[in-house]
Amino acid sequence: MRLSGRHKVVFLFGLAIGALFLWLAIRDVNFEELAESLASANFLFAIPLLLFFGMFFWLKAIRWAYLLEPTRAFSSRELFAPMMIGFAGNNVLPVRLGELLRVYLLGSKFRISKTLVLATLVLERIFDAVSILALLMLAITFSKIDSSDLSSARLFLAIATGIAVISVFVVVRTPSWLSDIGIRCSSFLPSTLARNLGQKIHQVRDGFGAVRSTRQIARVAANSLLQWALLAACIQFALHALDIDVPAVASVLVLGLVVAGISIPSAPGFVGTIELCFVIGLGFFGIGANEALAAAIFYHVLTFASVTGTGAILLSRFGTSYTELQDQAQSASHIKNQK
Repeated sequence: MRLSGRHKVVFLFGLAIGALFLWLAIRDVNFEELAESLASANFLFAIPLLLFFGMFFWLKAIRWAYLLEPTRAFSSRELFAPMMIGFAGNNVLPVRLGELLRVYLLGSKFRISKTLVLATLVLERIFDAVSILALLMLAITFSKIDSSDLSSARLFLAIATGIAVISVFVVVRTPSWLSDIGIRCSSFLPSTLARNLGQKIHQVRDGFGAVRSTRQIARVAANSLLQWALLAACIQFALHALDIDVPAVASVLVLGLVVAGISIPSAPGFVGTIELCFVIGLGFFGIGANEALAAAIFYHVLTFASVTGTGAILLSRFGTSYTELQDQAQSASHIKNQK
């Protein structure tokens, strides 16, 4: 597996972060008690957890079809394979290269602009962030826990959600700012670079085309909100499996921490990051490190195995491996950049 110099630095930094987070997660853990907690887990909760987890990804495929709709009508079935291969790649490849594979697979298979596909992934991240903020605000608002700290949190989340929603409208509904950047840059760039930049900007604007109307934004937003509600339920099932009794807001808080944690450089498979997020999040509700880490392991093992296994099975249909696919994607990107 060949990594560029920048990717190597990010990979090593991610390993260091993962090791640090794992140490922070286990430093106060009694491993005998941890083993007892895992041994006493109710594995029947793995069934609804995996069912909801599968629904989470199927909704992601449907949303991706919505976002690609202005370019081409895709079915969720067509998008499910490249999407799952990409997410599985994030589990086994360094520096989240699964995202590159996802863009490369869809762009190559259906001969559409990879820049446009990448723009839809940017939109996904925007709607994911807004959805998680909204879920946190709703969970705290309707929580039966009453404290001044939660009142402050409600206000902060309300402001953050409002800013995020306004940003969505500014970024995706009025993308003229992209053209303005292109015009300003083209005034001092060589003609070839200016032309290439103009093409990229046009492709990104096309990628934002799926959310130009209020109806389209509402459709994507509703899908995104349901996705993350399902994932919060998966965390709640993991807590029930370990007989951890906390309000639903705890699962949403852990979810928010996990999403924030895995957005920074981390070890492959997000080892250490997810565990620490569970320990920190559940710590606010008086749950000890032993129980929190047991729930994290229960959740992490099931979700990691299901995503990686599904991606590997779907990848086998392409007759290639992750390493070969990564090399193809990087080579294609390198050749394209030279043109």
